[in-house]
Amino acid sequence: LERALDAAQAALDDAERREQDRKREEVQDAYRAALEAQVAITAETAGYAGRRLNRRERAALRELASREIVLQGDIEAVRTLFPEITESQVFDFAHTRLDETLSRIDESLSGGEAGGLAPLDQATVERVLRGLIAALDPPEQGNEQDFNQGGGGGGGGGQQGGPQPMIPPIAELQMLRSLQQDVYDRTRAVDEAGLGASATERVGDEQRALAEQARALMDALQQQQPQPMTAPPEGNE
Repeated sequence: LERALDAAQAALDDAERREQDRKREEVQDAYRAALEAQVAITAETAGYAGRRLNRRERAALRELASREIVLQGDIEAVRTLFPEITESQVFDFAHTRLDETLSRIDESLSGGEAGGLAPLDQATVERVLRGLIAALDPPEQGNEQDFNQGGGGGGGGGQQGGPQPMIPPIAELQMLRSLQQDVYDRTRAVDEAGLGASATERVGDEQRALAEQARALMDALQQQQPQPMTAPPEGNE
């Protein structure tokens, strides 16, 4: 009976693992489609940067802005369809960052501005999407147990030996590093472009928000570590 129960549990765990793999692949496909769309919009936007635009060109920019809004909705639909994203504090933060950045791009392009912060914001969208895709890739070799097991996401549940999270801690850590790289690249680009105090202040706000995410994730991971067993107090015999 015990062997039968063990075999049934192993089959259940394997089925759950396959289901989580399927979900990750579906989410990655959605991110890849979003990245492809953003790369195309970025390339078209670049043709309008750095020069005075006529009425027809401003209309073309507004069309590009509408495509960014469609993309914004598509990315938000991924978060809605897969609640595991919301349960992962780092992935949820990345989605919020995408949403805010796409709103700024829409504002810039709708106002006829293809330069300034617009290309930096578009680069951020591309980097964050690439980071999300890479973070959900299984390890190339070696310790897949670190990916498929071990606690829930930073904001989610999950138990050792129980249902495995779609977004494991190692994916959150990788995404956090990707976000840190994006902020570094953005900070350097803002400085090199000399975009002024408001752009510099915005980058500073992004740095502080990301630092808070890093602290929160580290705290969550520490809480998931098994507590050491302590010997009971000795009593008087």
